[in-house]
Amino acid sequence: MQKKNMIIACILAALTLFWVQGCIGSSTQYLSLELTQDELGIYQEFSETRDDRLLAGLAPLQVFKLWLYADRNQDYNTQYYLFNTDKMQSAWMIEPLGEQEFLQLRKNRPVDMFLRHFNEVISVQEDTTLGDENNMKLAFEQKDGSEFLFWMQKNSYGNWKVRWEPFDVRDNYRERLEQ
Repeated sequence: MQKKNMIIACILAALTLFWVQGCIGSSTQYLSLELTQDELGIYQEFSETRDDRLLAGLAPLQVFKLWLYADRNQDYNTQYYLFNTDKMQSAWMIEPLGEQEFLQLRKNRPVDMFLRHFNEVISVQEDTTLGDENNMKLAFEQKDGSEFLFWMQKNSYGNWKVRWEPFDVRDNYRERLEQ
């Protein structure tokens, strides 16, 4: 009898586990764009020193997360230094703003139209384009199936940084973001 009860208990436990996994699997899981402890440490040191060597070896998505964290915390000084301000020879390069011009622009924008688009991201894919290993697009898929692109670019030190005009404006992403 005890053996039979033990088998029934094991079966019930297994069924409960499968039911819980099924419930979790059926709900939308959002991609965490929060900083890890290591990334937070890098952010804090970078915000104090602006030392690009701290970004060495970071993946484009990690640098994006630093940029997003700065945006969410209205730390526009640090955010500016996460942009690629190099005057690189690239067809993708748009003339960067100066630091003071950027800070004035950011302070005058009362509602951040970009942040609200990062709340329901379910996946992101990194993709170099046209064989150009110095440029990468991050393709973010949202819960509703829509996708938007965010561009990253290597600086002269080979570190990933946010490209000026990072949202793909050729496909009207700017208009979609402003809605």
